[in-house]
Amino acid sequence: MQKIVFTKISEKDFQDMEAIFGILKGWKEIYYANYGREKSNEWQAEFELKVTEDTLKIIEILDTRYNAKFWNPTKAEAAEFYKGYNKLTLEEKSAKERSRPHKWNFDSWIDAIVNMEVALLDLAPDGTNYVMTVEESAWPSAGIDATQHLIDIYDGEVLQNEMIPDFDEGVRVITW
Repeated sequence: MQKIVFTKISEKDFQDMEAIFGILKGWKEIYYANYGREKSNEWQAEFELKVTEDTLKIIEILDTRYNAKFWNPTKAEAAEFYKGYNKLTLEEKSAKERSRPHKWNFDSWIDAIVNMEVALLDLAPDGTNYVMTVEESAWPSAGIDATQHLIDIYDGEVLQNEMIPDFDEGVRVITW
């Protein structure tokens, strides 16, 4: 198990974060309960319906943070941003992605959470800090960034992230 220790979250924001964490944790529990099992149309359809319904709950909980913390471009904005994208080198694509106003688009973040190889175990206060406990099933995991974004949404300050080797306090960029 790994822990992410963070601070600078108000009590109200922590309650909202806790509600979202509970929803995401529920998804991961369903995913892992069916992991390795052939994805029948029945469980897959039920799971996708639950994710769709819960996503609307998450948007409601996020309220103004939905637009403030995610890149949600209009079709025209997305078309302009991705114009000529496939002709760019990997370095140019990376620079273009970093130029966006926000790191995650909401749907991509939801997709990353659903598909990440990270189980969400617990979220609890610990003195003046908060602790998110997770368990990685694979390393490196794309789930590191998606998991930490839940803290970023609420402007939390990560003090320790055991999912990142040699994590130094204040490091906000995950590099491989």
